[in-house]
Amino acid sequence: MRNIIRAVLLTALSLPVSAAEAGPEARPARLWPEALTWAANARQFFVAPDGKPENAGTQAAPWDLASVFAGKGISPGDVVWLRGGLYLGAFASSLRGTEEKPIIVRAFPGERATLDARDVAESKGAFVFSARGSHTVYWGFEVTDSSAKPVKPGAFDVRGGEGNRFVNLIVHDGGGNGFWGNCLNNEIHGCLFYHNGLDGSKSPLGHELYTQNNDASKPKRVSDSMFFNGYGFGIHAYSQSQGQLKGFQFVGNVWFGSCAAREEALHKDDCLIGTSNECTQLLLQENTSWARSPNERCTAIGRYGGNFHDVTIKDNYFYGQTKFEKEIPGLTVTGNTFCAVAGLDQAKYPQNTYLGSKPGQNKVFVRPNKYESKRAHLVVYNWEGLDAVAVDVSKVLEAGDAFEVRNAQNFFAQPVLSGTCKGGALSIPLAGLEPAQPSGPGKIERSETTGKEFNVFVLLGGPSRLQEKGEAAR
Repeated sequence: MRNIIRAVLLTALSLPVSAAEAGPEARPARLWPEALTWAANARQFFVAPDGKPENAGTQAAPWDLASVFAGKGISPGDVVWLRGGLYLGAFASSLRGTEEKPIIVRAFPGERATLDARDVAESKGAFVFSARGSHTVYWGFEVTDSSAKPVKPGAFDVRGGEGNRFVNLIVHDGGGNGFWGNCLNNEIHGCLFYHNGLDGSKSPLGHELYTQNNDASKPKRVSDSMFFNGYGFGIHAYSQSQGQLKGFQFVGNVWFGSCAAREEALHKDDCLIGTSNECTQLLLQENTSWARSPNERCTAIGRYGGNFHDVTIKDNYFYGQTKFEKEIPGLTVTGNTFCAVAGLDQAKYPQNTYLGSKPGQNKVFVRPNKYESKRAHLVVYNWEGLDAVAVDVSKVLEAGDAFEVRNAQNFFAQPVLSGTCKGGALSIPLAGLEPAQPSGPGKIERSETTGKEFNVFVLLGGPSRLQEKGEAAR
């Protein structure tokens, strides 16, 4: 069975396999979005946990990851496949592609490739994965520290360089993450961030995503990603001193459960936009949030008294308090659903829905992934308290597509649903779902969980399904 799966995957990747190995199910176009179709004909190299720098970078003789991240043998337009398994250590990439031909570093479809700093001591400047180059797409691998040590290295850190994209990464159980102001025109898409930050202090340090942007003409985009169940804030767009918040696009994200992993009871904002400097050309669109009660702090905009202007808040669905902390010139607020809002003159912004209490009817959002055509995030508000909710996935899957649905809060557990799509809606089970627990200190208590009232899922179809890895990834 493993050989059949491998043949189908290799054919779909346009890699050289014999006619006898090629399977009839190969669909090369499914692996690359329109903007990256050239990658099917690019030079292809391989990395494995047991790879060696003196190897040729082929399937049979793969390279090691550190050598590739240092640029060994890699040119703009190349594709590097990370085979499944554990890559132990801390890894820094200086890869540099071009705007026309970015380098692509991608987990091999169906395999779980994990960068794990379990044996790395925490120190200033230590990160499980850091990117310092430009025009490179980092795609589909896991970044973590699986140890139980109380203080961990940061998980994800991006500084300098333009045009990088971070796609469908699973970033968890690290000491915090930075997406800094001097990495311009960068994008995060389809990623999961959870259990990140530091415990053991009344002041939460380390957040799911600490971020700035210094040039409004080269905006930073964070889209269709999830931020939840950490030790500190969720999204922490904040600056002081020289940092700026100029040119941000937060689109289609989900945030909830800030500080849920901490030992002591504490709650901070799931999304904070605050600066004592300038914030301009900020867009929050089609994001969703959840809190344990309507008035629990969740989303804050305009904190710390900076110069905020040209801010657009559009088509979001926010359950939990949304707080506007100052008057903002040029503010646009339209098409949103607010369950509790403070600091906003509702009469001045009538083109929104202002709820006075918890909704009574379910609300479901399906967010297709722009890089993988058979992948989507599913956001389910189960206000009716059902044990299962029908979710229409016809914009993502076709009849006959194999699929699996994974609980985003426990992504590496068994799928909550899998099979072959019959077209139309899937009945997603909501009862009995539990979040994964942090590998380090702290615990997500039952009082901190979403229960069946709110849940988020990752729909995987085609070659993205983790169950296709067979026994090869571990």
